[in-house]
Amino acid sequence: MKLLRLAALPLALSACLTACSGGNTGEENITPLPVAVTNDRPVDQLTDSGELRVPVTRMGTSLNPLSADAAPEFDQMRRAFLPTLFSVTPTGEIAPNPDFLAKAEVTSAPGEATVVTLELNPDATWGDGSPVTPDDLTATWRACNGQNAENHCREDLGLDRIRDIVAVSPTEASVSYTEADPDWTEPLTKAGIVRASSVETPETFNNGWTDEVRKEWVSGPYAPKKIDRDKNVISMSRNDDWWGKGPALERLTVVERDDAELTSSFEKNDVDVLDAGM
Repeated sequence: MKLLRLAALPLALSACLTACSGGNTGEENITPLPVAVTNDRPVDQLTDSGELRVPVTRMGTSLNPLSADAAPEFDQMRRAFLPTLFSVTPTGEIAPNPDFLAKAEVTSAPGEATVVTLELNPDATWGDGSPVTPDDLTATWRACNGQNAENHCREDLGLDRIRDIVAVSPTEASVSYTEADPDWTEPLTKAGIVRASSVETPETFNNGWTDEVRKEWVSGPYAPKKIDRDKNVISMSRNDDWWGKGPALERLTVVERDDAELTSSFEKNDVDVLDAGM
C-alpha cells in the first residue's frame, strides 16, 4: 500500500490552468481549486489487513509525548496508541475526538478567564481495562505545568496556560485557564492524556518511556508490540481491547530514516509513505 501526499499538486494544477490552456482570449476563466485533493474511502470499503510502514527522520529517545526527548515529528503516530482529545476535521476545524471525548463545552462568559467542561467517553480504557479518568488528565497537566522542574518537559505544550483541573465526576472535568483563551483546545490537543502512573515521578516521566510503553499505559486502536532501538523501528498491531471502530490496517510500523534516504527508501519499497514536503 503506497501513499504519496503531493503537497505541490494544487500549485502545479494552477500553473497548468494558466500556462497550458489553449490560448489567451483575454478573458479570465479561473476555477477555484481545493486546498488538497484526496481519494478518501470509508473504512468498510478497505481491505481488512496489511501493514503501513511510515518513516520519520527522528524518533526521539523517549516515547512520552510530554517529554523534551520525544520527537514532535512522531506525534501523529503516537495518536495510534495514546488518547487524543481533539481531532482536525477535513475542513480544518478542531472537534472532540469521540473515542475519548464525548463533549467539550465552554462554560465561562465572554471576556472572562476560560473555563471548559470536558466529558470523557466512559468506554475509554487503558490496556489493563482501567478507565481513562479526569485524574489522568490532571496528572498530565501537573507533570508539565511548570511546577515540577525535575520533569524534562517539552516547551511547546502550553499546559502552563491552565490554572486548574478539577474532577467533577468519574468522567467529567472542569478545566480553568489563567485568562480568556480563544485557543483553549491547543494545550489539550498537544498534550492529550497520559496515564497518571506513567508520569507520577520524575524517574518514570524521564526514563520510563525509553524502551517500552507498558500495556497499562496504552489506550488507542493500536498497541506497540516491539521497540527495536538498535534499528529504530517500532512495530504496532491492532489493540484487541479497542472500543472504537476497528482500523483496517493490521499493523503499523514506524522506521527512522535520514532525510537523504527518504526518496530512495520509498522507491525501493522500503517504506510506504513519502511526504512531498520533506
